[in-house]
Amino acid sequence: MYSVLYVDDEEDLLEIAKIFLEESGEFQVKISVSAQTVLDSLPIPTFDAIVSDYQMPGMNGIAFLKGVRERHGDIPFILFTGRGREEVVIEAINNGADFYLQKGGDPQAQFAELSHKIRQAVRRKEAERLLQDSERRLADIIDFLPDATFAIDRTGHVIAWNHAIEQMTGIPSSDMLGRGDFEYALPAYGSRQPILIDMIGEPLEKIAGIYSNVRREGNAIIAESDRPVLRGRKSVILMKACLLYNRAGEVSGAIESIRDITEYRMAEHELRRQLDQLAESGRTIRMNEERLRMAQMIGHTGSWEFDIATGRFWGSEEAYRIFGIAPASENILPEHLAKTIPEWDRVDRALHELIADRKAYDLEYVIHPADGSEPRIIHSIAKLEHDTEGKPLKVLGVVQDVTECKRAEDVLQENGERYRLLLENSHDGILVNELTPKGPGKFLEANDQACRIIGMTRDKLQGVSLVDLDTPEMKRRAPEIVREIMENKRAVFQTTYRTPDDREKIIDIRVSLFDLRGRPTMLSVVRDITVLRHAEEALRQANKKLSLLSGITRHDISNQLLALDGFVAHLHKKIPDPSFNDYFTRIRAISRRISAMIQFTREYEKIGMQTPVWLDLRALVKAAAENVTLGQVALENDIPPGTEIYADPLITKVVFNLIENALRHGGAVTTIRFALEFRNDSPVIVCGDNGVGIGSESKEQIFERGFGKNTGFGLSLSREILDITGIAIRETGTPGSGARFEILVPPEGFRCRDPEE
Repeated sequence: MYSVLYVDDEEDLLEIAKIFLEESGEFQVKISVSAQTVLDSLPIPTFDAIVSDYQMPGMNGIAFLKGVRERHGDIPFILFTGRGREEVVIEAINNGADFYLQKGGDPQAQFAELSHKIRQAVRRKEAERLLQDSERRLADIIDFLPDATFAIDRTGHVIAWNHAIEQMTGIPSSDMLGRGDFEYALPAYGSRQPILIDMIGEPLEKIAGIYSNVRREGNAIIAESDRPVLRGRKSVILMKACLLYNRAGEVSGAIESIRDITEYRMAEHELRRQLDQLAESGRTIRMNEERLRMAQMIGHTGSWEFDIATGRFWGSEEAYRIFGIAPASENILPEHLAKTIPEWDRVDRALHELIADRKAYDLEYVIHPADGSEPRIIHSIAKLEHDTEGKPLKVLGVVQDVTECKRAEDVLQENGERYRLLLENSHDGILVNELTPKGPGKFLEANDQACRIIGMTRDKLQGVSLVDLDTPEMKRRAPEIVREIMENKRAVFQTTYRTPDDREKIIDIRVSLFDLRGRPTMLSVVRDITVLRHAEEALRQANKKLSLLSGITRHDISNQLLALDGFVAHLHKKIPDPSFNDYFTRIRAISRRISAMIQFTREYEKIGMQTPVWLDLRALVKAAAENVTLGQVALENDIPPGTEIYADPLITKVVFNLIENALRHGGAVTTIRFALEFRNDSPVIVCGDNGVGIGSESKEQIFERGFGKNTGFGLSLSREILDITGIAIRETGTPGSGARFEILVPPEGFRCRDPEE
């Protein structure tokens, strides 16, 4: 069951939403009428998702969203509001909202859609966390593998280079990740050439022409080579390589583990030399235990012997540890080992085939250690030793515990499949590419949705840089975008893109910077917003037509009101009876109110029609003061020079209205003052006077349309104008000591520039 927090100032809507959401049985809904109260008192991280209205007193939905993101990270957040303005949608998305849903229509369908959005947001967030955890575990597993290990994608670029291979080659992962063109062969072979990881699909005969002791084990190829030179020393290495598959069964890359067995081979060679010498002299030999222990320590293996004459086994200390047998044990019978090896028949058959000289002994099997410890996967090889007459004397073998290596391979493959599944089921295009000092580098990964949006196959996209796309704006802004990414670790921008098949698209690109083994890497989320932009353009055209229509309508109504007032005045002259005066007075008052309403629609229609811009606040106050008759009232403009705010150009009317209200309603006002203050590092513009002030019961009512001594539209319009760019206004003065209006500007909508610029 998902735990959901729903915040809205409409209590009735909260109750009906709670009923609709909880009736499905998959949601538990907590409701609140105050976003600020929620931030201050509720344990927000305990909720799976948050649903919030936009227009709320005190703190709107966007401010609430910012607060949640700053304090609690990426909890799924859905803006559910009746406000459908484009600016609100864009601001919601820019500040990290997962979805934006507009109220209205059939309640059943509306809350069904809200339920779907909540599920989608929560599951997507769970998938993102799962992917991050999976990738982190995968990286840790590879890095802590004891054997030198690296992996490549299907284009031959290195995607993993663990700590052990760094030590073996002296090449840090930061210098190898993302490299292709067989660069991973250079540290060992001195030239760019295909190596075992590139030959997995080749016939064994071909591989055997290059490497020794080649064998296929399931999907893996195992081989040895004495050609590598590691850090200036000629070495013998044991290699194991296999393909990586995604969940769809497609090859996604390959992985190779390398073990330096130089010292082991030297020790083995020395042991073989001594054994040969002893055999030639006809003496029964026994292994030099100290040399054997050294070889086993170097090779991380145990050794064992099988005496053909007695039918008994002997093992080294490491072999006993692997099988869970007490180190003092000697002369172990086959039936003792059979209890620890479920596949004893296969092992016993292979042993006798070796003795009969029919087949080499090279097995991998599961054991259940005698000490009751966890089952293990072991790999064992053996050779047959003959006496001086050439008769089989004993079997000498080595055994290695490969359990962790096998588990790591399984986890690596599972994580690769999971990563691919999440990537391919994303509704957004996802691109991963390196970031170089000159700009975005080549793509390292791209999902199918990205390929569809950009109009290229993944193979073609792999060799393309972000700035190579057919978008002049991208190329022009590349330095600026890279600088923003490096400074802020993220960037959001939109550009027009023409696909290879000549389709023009508008795409939204959101870039985040993360560190991939010491190298800056870009994750880009791409959305095709062509349809959205076309819809916005259609909406702008419709608004333009509606504006024209409403202008004509206002003009016609004003003319009719003028005619009506004229006829009423004429009729009043014709009927001078005082008993009708009250009726004529009411008719004129109604006519004036209708005229004021028409004027309000004219002013309201202008809100949001212009793009917000950066405006000099001190200059705004000065310009407004010049258009008001102040008389004996002093206006103090204490706004510092260079102070700018990001607002709708109609904010000029807001400043004008504040001055006019002080003059009209402030009583014996002698001073009006504009100043700039800071509260918790947030800018606050203050307009205060020394008049009669505003009663406590009216502090919020003055912002309602129709409240006041005149039309009552001024402060209502002011709040709407400021709200366009997230600016709030409130009255905090003390009755009897003057009015005090505080304009609260978001930090991102405020800046101070050098007046000399």
